[in-house]
Amino acid sequence: MLEVSCDILKPGMKLAKPVYNLSGLLLMKDGDMIYSQNIDQLKTNRVDKIFIQWPNLESVEVVSVIKDETRNKAIDFVRTSMTNTYQSHILEIESMRTQVETILNEILSHDDMLLNLTNLRAIDDYTFGHSVNVCVLTLILGTTMGIEEKSLKDLGLGAIIHDIGKLFVNQEVLNKKGTLEQKEYDEMKQHATLGAALVNNLNEVSEQVLDVIRYHHEWYNGAGYPSGLAGEEIPMAARMVAICDVYDALTSDRVYKKKISPQQALEYLICMGDRQFDFRLLKQFIKHIRIYSSGMMVRLSTGEEASVLSNNANWPTRPLVQVTTDSWGKPVKEYKVVDLSRNLGVEII
Repeated sequence: MLEVSCDILKPGMKLAKPVYNLSGLLLMKDGDMIYSQNIDQLKTNRVDKIFIQWPNLESVEVVSVIKDETRNKAIDFVRTSMTNTYQSHILEIESMRTQVETILNEILSHDDMLLNLTNLRAIDDYTFGHSVNVCVLTLILGTTMGIEEKSLKDLGLGAIIHDIGKLFVNQEVLNKKGTLEQKEYDEMKQHATLGAALVNNLNEVSEQVLDVIRYHHEWYNGAGYPSGLAGEEIPMAARMVAICDVYDALTSDRVYKKKISPQQALEYLICMGDRQFDFRLLKQFIKHIRIYSSGMMVRLSTGEEASVLSNNANWPTRPLVQVTTDSWGKPVKEYKVVDLSRNLGVEII
């Protein structure tokens, strides 16, 4: 099977895996033929990618970071928990730990830590899906660094509630489509200290958890907030979450901006190495992130379509691909493989 963006779906393709909406209701089942109205329905339900049947590729194994069921349950729990926290100032910290442990156990079950992130944001609402995604990304990064399990659990807990302070920031400010005025920006920045104070008052948590909440917006060059810390003054846990937080935010649609592609997001992170981010940690993050799964269909800047054959661990935005259709949309008869790491004039769009 092939994983394809809904932007390049064509009528006549056949589904290889079921597709569900945000509420968990079945939209299409395995084996369904795709028609024009299905494509419109998928886009209306904010489904970015699906799996289709493709000759000679049925044996391709698609490894997700965590199971859809695990992720959806975590999102539902975070949504409910945050609502309760806002209404009653009660944070179910032990239940939140359980969610983190479930996610961590699934990540640790993978032998190959070069994991597929293409399913991570197939569909969800940003507010709560972001918290879960940042937790997943941070746990992957921490696992590849050999951090011991107890510390990983605290790291994941901090990541999944890193933005809890936004519950007490004016929602009009958080969701404003235009540029924030200075007064609004100052109010928004308070979420880091508000969140840390809230969690510290309600529960007994480690300093690592509080560090993540309080300092995940500090910049490596000292230009961040709330304390203007620089370099290794910033706790390592916060430096790790900062990378994962920005990566997921960049690859998500927001009320005030459209998402960018995973490769554009990684290129931004690299450009901001040792400015916004700890470049040593950033290199570790990039080394173990696979943004294109084997068999995924992509569009090239040449107008051709291709399927991903394998990833380049040293250059994750430039995999090895096999061209399947030419720029006119006609199937390519000859076997044509392009190594994008050696053909810098061609890129995935």
